[in-house]
Amino acid sequence: MRIICIRPLKRDPNNTDKWSVLKGLKEEEFYYLYDGYDIMKDYIYLRDRTVPDDLYYPKRYTAGETEAEFKVDICAIVGENGAGKSTLVDIYIRVINNLAAFIFGEEFLFPKAEHLHFISGVFAEVYIEIEKKIYCIRCFDNAIETIEFSLNKRERRYERQSPNVFSAVLVKGEVCKPHSEYLDMLAGLCYNTVLNYSVHSYNSVAYRDEDTAAAKEISIRNKGFNDGLYRPKFMFDKRGNVRKLDKKLLDKHFPEGYSWLSGVFHKNDGFQTPIVISPKRDYGMIDINNENDLSEERLLSLLFVENKKEKKDGKRFPFSEVNDKLRIEGFTLSANTERINKYKEAPESHPDLPEYSVEDYVDLRDFIRDEYENEFHLSKYDRHHKEAAINYLVAKTIKIIMTYPRYESGRVFLAKKTKKLGPGDKLGMRKDLNELWQDHSHITTKMWRTLNYLRYDHIDKRTSFQTGQLADSISAIIDSYPEGQPVQFLNYPPRNTNEMLPPPIFNVDFHLYDMDDTKKRHRIKFSTLSSGEKQITYILCSLFYYMICLDSAKDFWHTKDNEKEQIEYKHINVIFDEIELYFHPEMQRNFISTLLHGLQQLPLTGIRGLHFMIVTHSPFVLSDLPIQNILFLEKGGNKADKSDVASFGANIHTMLVNSFFLKGGAMGQFAKETIVKIIDQVNATYLEEKLKYYKGDVEKMIDENYQIIRTLPETYQNQLRHGGLFNVYIDWQFIRKMADVIQEPIVRQRLKELLERRRNYVDTESR
Repeated sequence: MRIICIRPLKRDPNNTDKWSVLKGLKEEEFYYLYDGYDIMKDYIYLRDRTVPDDLYYPKRYTAGETEAEFKVDICAIVGENGAGKSTLVDIYIRVINNLAAFIFGEEFLFPKAEHLHFISGVFAEVYIEIEKKIYCIRCFDNAIETIEFSLNKRERRYERQSPNVFSAVLVKGEVCKPHSEYLDMLAGLCYNTVLNYSVHSYNSVAYRDEDTAAAKEISIRNKGFNDGLYRPKFMFDKRGNVRKLDKKLLDKHFPEGYSWLSGVFHKNDGFQTPIVISPKRDYGMIDINNENDLSEERLLSLLFVENKKEKKDGKRFPFSEVNDKLRIEGFTLSANTERINKYKEAPESHPDLPEYSVEDYVDLRDFIRDEYENEFHLSKYDRHHKEAAINYLVAKTIKIIMTYPRYESGRVFLAKKTKKLGPGDKLGMRKDLNELWQDHSHITTKMWRTLNYLRYDHIDKRTSFQTGQLADSISAIIDSYPEGQPVQFLNYPPRNTNEMLPPPIFNVDFHLYDMDDTKKRHRIKFSTLSSGEKQITYILCSLFYYMICLDSAKDFWHTKDNEKEQIEYKHINVIFDEIELYFHPEMQRNFISTLLHGLQQLPLTGIRGLHFMIVTHSPFVLSDLPIQNILFLEKGGNKADKSDVASFGANIHTMLVNSFFLKGGAMGQFAKETIVKIIDQVNATYLEEKLKYYKGDVEKMIDENYQIIRTLPETYQNQLRHGGLFNVYIDWQFIRKMADVIQEPIVRQRLKELLERRRNYVDTESR
């Protein structure tokens, strides 16, 4: 798959609002991310491409019983600050957001997930190539349409299909209703994740001119509350009574709720909405401590991704390496004091059920606990922090039911329950719990980790673990169950290693060592890693986690009742925005290689294609990309000429000195200005001395020394023409020292020659 083009459109002349999103980009300009395409109204022509289609990932994998292709494409948008790189990404995000808002609607669909906002005033289209089709998604203010082009190999072109997939005009100010008939089309596109850790990006304050109108927003949220899909704490008073939602209440507790960005930050929708921006921001601020926790949790899962063909732990666990420099040998467990204290005693309330009385909640809590103990025979196991683990398990179960749409029946029941559970209620809850115990997706990973911690002794009271030893212990447990037996008969055996890792009642501290520290004398804490090492860990762990979660959708939605509603994306588009942040040049140079190496280790069985869009200033990254896959932008939204720019396999120094990257040369500007000033001063004093030789004949001196004079600043030249003297004070000691400080060999030699020339000239004249 490829994102082949982004095109800003000419806004509606009747629309008086300025489309600020456009910034310096040009209307009606085709910004191609790949060479080889010519987009017309009814055709998209293909030109010869010299880049192999399988350049980055020549691999086939087995999906079920069929062999399928797995393709990776990488492109980049490059340009100086203000050229429009991030603006193009912003436009793309808006178009995909509007497509999602049109298909899913603007009302709440997923519990605890923010609703989507249709953004008026977007004038743009994007072209996405997927498996012999190109889709054009076009937004024109309140109108949206999708056009399909199908490949005609004989004619070497994509041909427009008629009629359009859909074409609709929304009524401004009205809530967009869902159009679920297009879910299949959406599933055929791609899931998009945007990774950007810049402190200046995606701050909702900067997007306020696109906020949803207050009346419309309040209406959406009130309906969401009535449907049991929106249950914020501030809607309930201390006694659990419902408070009326109005603008004053929303402005006080969640002013960002008007922003469309709130709908595309990471959310609990089972990876259905086709776009997410990470990390989540609150008024532009990233909770870096939360990012640390999430990264460590994801790294723990990735650590046990195993290459079963290798026996040595270093190669057996490919994700044990961090930045090709550090290796994770294992981890230490310690009690999560905050969580254990929270669940040491069975809680008498739950944040997702704020209106419950203590009596009603205790009744529900005890019922769920009894069901777990009876179904999994928990009473016969004696584990460290057992009570905290069981109570956490109950709280997690309620959270899952109240969060994810698959458990709608249980959620609706719990949201409206006003009395203790009766026999019929218990029967319905048992059905919901049985369905939950069939779920082995990313949704239930923490639940299964806690359950399996209680059922097996592979962790128990131990505090230190070696990766290979723990993996072997887990494998022995999994392999002990005979094949071919019903799951219920085996009492829910663990499905994989990930479900057997430590539960969230523990903190994990990785055993990190420098690879050169062969005797492992100096353990390194994850928290002490450099900003660049943390950054690449955040980025790759987030990315690989999303990919594994998306791939697990088939395990999440397995019942026939949900088959038509579930979207299982086969293609993923990843946008690395400002990827080089915090990265040393060496880390930039290795980034694509590190990324591809990680991809090769992932146990994916459903994903067919990956597309990476890299937004960068860095030539270190571009050296791994063919020039045909790069869009170069100049200020003013102009596409730069690529004829004199090299990329793939090019010498990075050569790329740096190219005028596109460094228009002012390959030297620091301060150093350049200092050197130029010194040379000008030396030349000026040389000419002053020379003027004495000409006995004040300025015109003759100018004529015979024109080559030197023309290099001088204009002020010097004017002084020379009008007075003949520059009156320049020169600190010769400073200049002579600088002649040794300057490292550029040609410049340094030239400066020394100038100094020597002046010395010889002065000596000669003095004799």
